[in-house]
Amino acid sequence: MTHAGWLGTSWQADAEETRELLAETGTSPDWLVVDHYALDARWERAVRPGVQHLLAIDDLGDREHDCDLLLDQNLHAVPHARYEGKVAPACRLLLGPRYALMRREFAAARQALVRDSGGTGRVLVFMGGVDAGNMTRTVLQGALALRRPDLFLEVVIAASNPNAVSMESEFRGLPNVAIHVAVQDMAQRLARVDIAIGAGGGAMLERACLGLPSLTIALAENQEPGARSLGLRGATLYLGRAAEVDSTIIGHALAAMLHSETLRLSMAERAAAVVDGKGAERVARCMLGSTLRLRMANAGDCESIFNWRNDLRTRRFSGDGRPLERSAHERWFAALLANPARRMLIAEDAGAPVGVLRYDIDREKAEVSIYLVQGNLGRGLGEAILVAGEQWLSRACPDVRELGAVVLRENVASLGVFAAAGFEDHSAFLRKRVSANA
Repeated sequence: MTHAGWLGTSWQADAEETRELLAETGTSPDWLVVDHYALDARWERAVRPGVQHLLAIDDLGDREHDCDLLLDQNLHAVPHARYEGKVAPACRLLLGPRYALMRREFAAARQALVRDSGGTGRVLVFMGGVDAGNMTRTVLQGALALRRPDLFLEVVIAASNPNAVSMESEFRGLPNVAIHVAVQDMAQRLARVDIAIGAGGGAMLERACLGLPSLTIALAENQEPGARSLGLRGATLYLGRAAEVDSTIIGHALAAMLHSETLRLSMAERAAAVVDGKGAERVARCMLGSTLRLRMANAGDCESIFNWRNDLRTRRFSGDGRPLERSAHERWFAALLANPARRMLIAEDAGAPVGVLRYDIDREKAEVSIYLVQGNLGRGLGEAILVAGEQWLSRACPDVRELGAVVLRENVASLGVFAAAGFEDHSAFLRKRVSANA
């Protein structure tokens, strides 16, 4: 295994020590979370008898796992493909920044955020915990070389940074540089600045959560795929690996960012659409179990579904935003219930309706549509409903082998939900309304 040396011992010895620690608890813990590049399915199988469930955290996709949940919070073009053949069919994959593990302060700061879109002068620099290559110094050299008196650089250095003392000595006396060591309010600091320069990985997703235009540099191998993917989405300006980036490149990139308000606004919007800061809640919900249940719709649901379908947000993303007419809805609903090729399910959480799922079945294929009942947005229920629906469909309609969905491009949230549930984006759906006299 590539990273076996990082463990400091053999996986067998580590597994034995873990089993001993689990035995000392006198019980079988509900969950064991493993997050180490040197541990794989062999270690997980060895410790499984001592726990109820196991969550593995990975971002390389380079080894097999034996776990109930696998979390990879990084952004990848085809995330599920990375784990094909590496996990059991029953393993649930939690993939992408929707599941990014962040402290609650980031979601709170995002909700309270009021950013000056025209601001440019405040730049935060944070290159991660260790920054062994002292990229922080390189960034400062590139930024200061612009000789812009309106530029203020707020530099955050972790306590573990071996260059902290020399950095403070070299730059602290400059009037447009402020150096802070081991801060505890990163979300608030990111919310106050206009641009950020930082490493890939979790810190990159924190910047994206707050819709902050940023320059990103990969300081480690595992940061590169996510940083490149975010860059291709236009959600950050990815400069490359640290070994390929010097102060001149940083200076040119920062100058371009400072010059173009359009670039900053576009980047901020795309970044904020990638991650919302609620990933930890979604992961916790998966671990703690869900009271989500699906049932077939019946005639008694007609009135409720009429009200849910008529909600402005639901109509906006349905492809036809016009308000529904009651008699037409009643005819449509009766025809739907009578058609064996159309299955409508009501999703209920703790007995209360939270969403509607529909399958239009054509032999081995089924088209999926989903919407949430008002008041349930942002709870992470969309993906859970899709996953539960897929399990229901495999039992009720075992001949179905392919699922498809039509999602409007502006419905970014729904696109993210389908992607997280394993749907791949193959093509755009185009629609044009023509007049009757054309």
